[in-house]
This record gives sequence, C-alpha cells and structure tokens, in this order.
Amino acid sequence: MGATGTGKSSLGLQLACRLNGEIINADSMQVYQGLDILTNKVSKEDKLLYIMKDQKLPVVVGGTNYYIEALLWDYLITEEQSKDETNVNDHHTKPTLDDDKQISGNYYEQLKCLDPERAAVLHPNDTRKVLRSLEIIRKNQVKHSSYIERQQNKPGGSFYSGPLRFSHAAIILLECDQSVLDQKLDERCDEMIKKGLIQELFDFYHNWHEETGQKAINTEIGIFQSIGFKQFMPYIQLIENGECPYDIRYLPEIHNSDYEKILSECIARFKQATKRYSRYQKKWIENRFFRRPSDNLPAIYSFDVTVASNLKSEILHKSVSIAEALIEGKTPIEIPERKYRVQKEINNRLQRYTCDLCHVTVIGEKSWIAHKGSRRHRHSLRKMRQDHKSE
Repeated sequence: MGATGTGKSSLGLQLACRLNGEIINADSMQVYQGLDILTNKVSKEDKLLYIMKDQKLPVVVGGTNYYIEALLWDYLITEEQSKDETNVNDHHTKPTLDDDKQISGNYYEQLKCLDPERAAVLHPNDTRKVLRSLEIIRKNQVKHSSYIERQQNKPGGSFYSGPLRFSHAAIILLECDQSVLDQKLDERCDEMIKKGLIQELFDFYHNWHEETGQKAINTEIGIFQSIGFKQFMPYIQLIENGECPYDIRYLPEIHNSDYEKILSECIARFKQATKRYSRYQKKWIENRFFRRPSDNLPAIYSFDVTVASNLKSEILHKSVSIAEALIEGKTPIEIPERKYRVQKEINNRLQRYTCDLCHVTVIGEKSWIAHKGSRRHRHSLRKMRQDHKSE
C-alpha cells in the first residue's frame, strides 16, 4: 500500500517473482479496458516477468484502499447480497423506497426517518454515503446502523468493521517525503503526456460520445472519476470541435496562444489534482489502517522510499523476509508499526456539531474547532454583536 507514485506496482511485481506469487490488482480504475496511460497500468513486459502457476502467494497491490479494506475485513456485503447488487452511484439509478417512505428530493431526510442512528453520523451533504445507506435499507429491509453494529459486536470486531478474514496477512506500506513525492508526481505526469495521454483521453471520450450520444460527462462516477478527465476536458472539447490537434507537438503550428494557455492550465490542474490525491491517500491510510485496535489489524511494515534505490535493494529484501516468515508460520524479524486511536478520539471524530449562527453542520471535533476559527464564523459573530448593540 501507499500513496500514488510510491512504487507499489514495482515492489508487488518483484515480490511476486521472488515468492511464486500472483498479483491481485486493487485499483478500481485499472479494471477498465483502455486508458493504460491514465491509470498507469503495468506494462505487458512487466506482466511477463513471472509465469502463472497454481497455489501462488496472493500479493494485493493498490490503489483503491477501500478494495483492500473490504478484502482484509468482514464487511457488509456478502455473496448472497451482492448477486443483484446495483451501483448506487450510477447516474442511471437512484434508490427507490416504498411510496409511503419517500420524501421527494431529500435523501438525507429519508435516511433520518428510516435510520436516525446512521443519519446522525453522516453529513447531510455526503450524498454518496447517504445513498449507500438508503440502498442497503431498501435491499435488506434492515437499518444500515444495525448491520454496522452487528459487525462491530462480532468477536474481533472494532469500530471500523467486523473481524479480520485472514490471520497471517501483512501490510507493506511505502511512504515518501511529500516534497520528494510531489516532484516525482510532476515528472510522472509529464511522462504520461509524452506517452500520449491526451490522445488516449480524447479517443475514450470520443468513443463514449459516439456510443451514448451524450457530451457532458459525470466526473463523480465510473472511469470518469479518474484524475485526468475533469482536468483536461476543456482541451478535449477543443479537439472534439476540430479546433486543436490531440498531438500537442503540432499545437504551435496553429499559432494560437490561447489554445496553448488552455493546455498549460489543464496540465497544471492535472498535476495539482494528482498531488492532492496523494495527500488524501496518506491521510486515509493513517485513519483507516494505522489506528485500528491491535487485535483487528494485520501487522503494518512501513518503509521509506524517498530514496528510489532503496526500493530495489533493502526494502525488497526486508519485504521478502517478512513474507517468507509468515508463510512458514514464524514471526518476522522486522518490527511492525503501531499507532492506536483511542476510543475517545474515535467518538470525537463522529460527534455532530451545528452552528446556528452560520447554519452549518460539521462532523468531528477537529472540523468544529476549524469552523469556529474560520473567517465566516468570525464575521457572523461580529455581525451578531453589532446587531445586539444596535438594539
């Protein structure tokens, strides 16, 4: 595991070669056909580094940390439930409840009526999670909060999930100094553009447009969530209109500085979004993996990949040593990381606060403190005091 650009795929391939392993791809965007550059898929040459055989060691590499989390822990979705599961984020579907339970146009209000305990820990504007809870209620006729409570109360369960599925799993976490990682990501973005990223994006968009007849994309669902589509759409639309070449080497020939400016802005946004996403991943890993109770967490072995050469030598050697020890039922020599979030901290993170002055609702003590120190809240306070004085 690790933030984008830390070398997860490279280490995973090397581990699979050394340990007769088979890689399980835990990246939600790489499952789509095409867009090999955008999703940074492993090259065909690298895929041939080892021969597929039976009884291999599973090496999970990702990417999408929710996938890894669902694989390691007992979660809500069971095989029986998932047979006819629909994607509640799909733009063609919305959760539909019985007529007497519907409150038109306000999903959060629906959830408050159907499952007030679940609604109490969700932000009213977190539509994705609200819709997911409504979908679980509709399909199973059971409150989402009841499912969560049932899992947490299982032996080995915790605030985050049910018990671990596997007793000998281990997490190898690759970490990198953020300033160094930012530079690496800038360079990787430049390399992706050189390889033909813009043409790849345009071809995918054009084919999608031809098949669906639609022009506007929804960057909140499916492959269009990938960093790249949203950032490059202004330029892609120029290509679609025949105003610009998708091969940017020919852009100077049209002698239009406005187009070059648009492209430069798209590239800058692409890099910025990629670096922002790496920070989000690091924070997510810290909150969801590092701080679970020790009896509900595989051992986490953290390695610093700030110096690139380490990945090919010391880190690979230590990772192989850890895996071999676990295979043999032994305790690895390496010492795992341990950061534990106490229950009080968990409760504070879920506490709901409403500012009647600003008409704002926030979840978590940190968010509440941040709001009280915000310019908006201070402005509202000054206005309230002035109003009181004038009375």
